[in-house]
Amino acid sequence: MSIPAAPRPLAPTSSAIDAGWRQWIAENRLRNCTPASMLATMTAAGLEPQACAAAIAQIESEPAFLAARRYQQLQRKLESVLENMRLADGTLFPLPLTLDVNPELAQSLVAFCHERDRLAELVRRFLNDHAFRRTVRIGGQFQ
Repeated sequence: MSIPAAPRPLAPTSSAIDAGWRQWIAENRLRNCTPASMLATMTAAGLEPQACAAAIAQIESEPAFLAARRYQQLQRKLESVLENMRLADGTLFPLPLTLDVNPELAQSLVAFCHERDRLAELVRRFLNDHAFRRTVRIGGQFQ
């Protein structure tokens, strides 16, 4: 996809920033061109510097431009995840895995998880038991 050239004003001393120029400003800001370089291009095309500077500044608050900027950031994040398999903070992107297992194995895994959880609850209760804490030896002394 090629980027169109900057539009040219009808008269060399024209100060009007038409829709073509506003589109050019938005496209170039989305390409991360600096406002100073854009201002230089526009004034070289014969536009009034103050009107150009105002149009460049104004585009930053346009709702359509802000939506395009947000979409652009989201697209960059998604491309980064696909390319690096990492999220923006550097953590590995989690991929859900599904394994085909037979029903008997699935049942035994579920039973194992229930037993594990039940054992963990018993250990937690045991450790929180007041009588148990009184008999634990801490620093060479019984509490």
